[in-house]
Amino acid sequence: MNTVLNRLRRNAFWINDVLNDSRIHKHMQEIDEIIESGQNNIIKLQNICKHAYHTVPFYSRCMSSEYESFPIINKQIIKNNFNDFVSNKYRIDQLKSVVTSGSTGTPFKVLQDTVKRERTTADTLYFSKLAGYNFGDKLYYLKIWNKINQKSYIQKFFQNIVSVDVLNLSDKFISDLIIQLEKDRSKKNFLGY
Repeated sequence: MNTVLNRLRRNAFWINDVLNDSRIHKHMQEIDEIIESGQNNIIKLQNICKHAYHTVPFYSRCMSSEYESFPIINKQIIKNNFNDFVSNKYRIDQLKSVVTSGSTGTPFKVLQDTVKRERTTADTLYFSKLAGYNFGDKLYYLKIWNKINQKSYIQKFFQNIVSVDVLNLSDKFISDLIIQLEKDRSKKNFLGY
């Protein structure tokens, strides 16, 4: 039964992608071509730097579009200058806000357009597959889960995710989790940090 349901999840995902011009599949093909061909990523980096230099206020203050002239930054610099890190090629109201859980001490927000969100999905699926994971298989996801990043019941069902909050790892919780894992005979994958 689990295998059938997992296959249904996987097929529904890819049918939805086909209905959306196979954008995620195309990203995955491009990732595969880059990995397999060993393309020179310096050219891609140079193009990204040129884009940043010409469209992102923070980087337009650099001496050139060469990556060597870009300063080393951290989350605090981005938070303190948030609007200066938004490319003028995008309207903020058309971007989606993505927020981390704050596991490093501070929640962190970035803005993504549709293409970036699709590429992130493709990256995740591509590299997860290399590790033996197939979309639709059960995924035990161990991290800090809170109101900022919690998935809805429906999302967890369709993605077949079991969210395990690492802040609640009491002896009883771990014991119960082990019992749950032993009872569940389906293929299981683990992602944690």
